[in-house]
This record gives sequence, structure tokens and C-alpha cells, in this order.
Amino acid sequence: MVRVTVFHDGRFWVLLGEREEAGFLRAVRRLCAEEPGEPEVRGFATWAIREGLDSCPPVEAPERPLVGGFKRRLREARAERSTRGGRSQAALQAQRELGLLHRRKERSRGAEEERQRRFRDRRRRSKRRHDGKA
Repeated sequence: MVRVTVFHDGRFWVLLGEREEAGFLRAVRRLCAEEPGEPEVRGFATWAIREGLDSCPPVEAPERPLVGGFKRRLREARAERSTRGGRSQAALQAQRELGLLHRRKERSRGAEEERQRRFRDRRRRSKRRHDGKA
């Protein structure tokens, strides 16, 4: 089951999709400049179910035991609803870190290609100078 949460973080409207399965949590988010309407929320939920949540890494989500009486659990549920969800934030952070690692690899690969290109150019110029074709 996918849970979709819509909240305003002070600057943007945020659509947050979460799915918990087999003790793991996956989460995706989308930022909106204006308050999203029903079609946008449904479209986001459909996208999250079909492809969005499958593309993000799972984060371990341990089960929380039910402790205390009815009123205490009610109070805790109300407090949890008012927060942004620590477990989903952890899942989003894992997704950001994965993207960061990917960008680092791409950047280092591009830098290595640039170094090799410069080296080939230097060798070519050196050979041309040696041949007297400056």
C-alpha cells in the first residue's frame, strides 16, 4: 500500500509517497510551486506505484511495538501525523546519497577522459615539433 502525504514546508508544497514492505521502507517526493489539486495527487500516486518507488533504495524500517494505553497511542499517532516522518526522510536521504555517488563517478570518469585527451594532444604536438612541422 502506498501512503501519499501532502504538506507545505514553508516554501514549496511537497508530495511524499511511501511504501513499506517486508520491513523496508521506500520513499519518493516531488516539489510543487502551487498547492496540488486532486488530479496532481492522483497522478503522483499512480507514478509512485508504477515506477517511482521501485527506483529508490529501500531503508530498513523496524516495527514499532505498541506500548502504553489507548490515550498515549492516540497522542503519539497525532504527534507522528504532525511531523514529516523520520523513516521516510531516511529513505529520501539514502536516495540522495545514491544520486551523489552516481554523480561523483560520472565526474571522475569525465575528468579522467579529459586528462587522457590532454595527454594525447601533448604527445601529438610533441611529435609534430620533433618532425619539424611545428
